[in-house]
Amino acid sequence: MEFKKPNSKAISDNAALIGGGAIGAMLSRGVVGAVFTPTTSTDEAVIAKDANKLLMYRGILLVAAAAGAMAVSGNDLPATIAKGALSGMAVMQTVEIVRDYAAKKPSLAETTTGTKKFIAKSLGLACGCADTTAAMNGYTKRRRALRGSDVEYPTYQVNALDQAIANGANA
Repeated sequence: MEFKKPNSKAISDNAALIGGGAIGAMLSRGVVGAVFTPTTSTDEAVIAKDANKLLMYRGILLVAAAAGAMAVSGNDLPATIAKGALSGMAVMQTVEIVRDYAAKKPSLAETTTGTKKFIAKSLGLACGCADTTAAMNGYTKRRRALRGSDVEYPTYQVNALDQAIANGANA
C-alpha cells in the first residue's frame, strides 16, 4: 500500500463513492420503513414476531444490495455512485442487524465497564436519544412500555408564582 498525492479523478471518484454510500444508507432505512409496518400490539409474542419480520426484511435488503454492488461493472461516474449506494445500503443494514442483536443483551446495553461501554456506544446503544430504531418501527417503544416500572419521571414542585401565572394574575 502506498500513499501518494491524489489527482482530480481520484478525488471525484471517491467523492462519488462516499456520496453514493451515504445516500444508499439513508435510502435503505427508507426502504425498510416502507416495507415494514409493525403492529401496535403490546403482546410479547407479537413483538417478537415483528422483530423477526424486521430482521428478515433487513437481511433480504442486505443480500440484495451486496449482490447488486458486486454486479455493477464499469468505472464511470454513474457506476461509482451505484456501487457506493448499494454498498451503503448493505453496510447500513448490517449495522442495524448487529445493533438489534446487541440491544437484546442487557449486559451490553446497560454496562459500566470501559470495553463494553465502548462497544455499546459504537453500536448506538449508550443513549436513548440515539435510538433511531424506535423511530423507524414501534416495537422498541412497546418493549420499553412493557418494562415501564423502571422509568423515572421528573417531578416538579408548584410554587406560588406558578399558581399565580396559571390563574392569570400578573407577576
